[in-house]
Amino acid sequence: MEITFLPEGLKVTVREANVCGVSTPGTVKATSEDMALDFQPLVRNQDFSSIVACLSGRPILMTGHLDFYGRVKGRGQSKDLAQSLQGPLEMEAKDGRIYQDPIALKILSFLNLTELLVGEKDDPLKRGMDYKSLRAKGELRSGRLTIQELVLDASAMQVASQGEIDFVNQHMDLVIAVAPLKTVDWIVKHIPGVDYIIDGTLVSIPIRVQGDLKDPRMIPLAPGQIGQDLMGIMMRTLKLPFKVVQPIVKDAEKFYPQPEAPK
Repeated sequence: MEITFLPEGLKVTVREANVCGVSTPGTVKATSEDMALDFQPLVRNQDFSSIVACLSGRPILMTGHLDFYGRVKGRGQSKDLAQSLQGPLEMEAKDGRIYQDPIALKILSFLNLTELLVGEKDDPLKRGMDYKSLRAKGELRSGRLTIQELVLDASAMQVASQGEIDFVNQHMDLVIAVAPLKTVDWIVKHIPGVDYIIDGTLVSIPIRVQGDLKDPRMIPLAPGQIGQDLMGIMMRTLKLPFKVVQPIVKDAEKFYPQPEAPK
């Protein structure tokens, strides 16, 4: 660490630092008016669960090997500094398993209600879900993370997503396209209107995940409600022909927002 005294204040240069397994070189400038920071967090092939548990202060039920890169800048008074943080973030986790993650479990629960996981010998809600890779790219700004691209390559499904997570208000709004890879035969036989699907064509189901970070709501979408950017991500992810469909949902009231009662 190197400290430099400037006419308006001081500058602290951190060349080597490690926070919970995350390399965090960067600089901090402090004046009588405000504080500015510029850090470049970096992780290479570290244990996902131990790093996130250390940073968040609570256990996380997700395993894998994590790579992470970011550039985080911010400027303001100490009470406003966290909300001023901004910069690009990229991560990739490989070869792990997801247990008890609220969003993953809700997606699996949704697929169960649509009967798209019929034929599975074990309940994925209980045993979790193994994955090959989880990649995400986004931009942090004013306490909000805009997810430009998120792709999950798992054994049970492939997932692509875009949207926003508001850490200040603990709110999320994501549009997710899910391709349940093992269920094409069942879909062709049981969902009206998709009997034209040919061999080798996958099915993608659009869902909106919206609400509180700890308990978001799943809202099934019509095919026309997902944008071209997300369609492009799915094309690159699946690498096979696919068709976006809106499945029939049992107990639909658990997912679709209900109209308010007249006053």
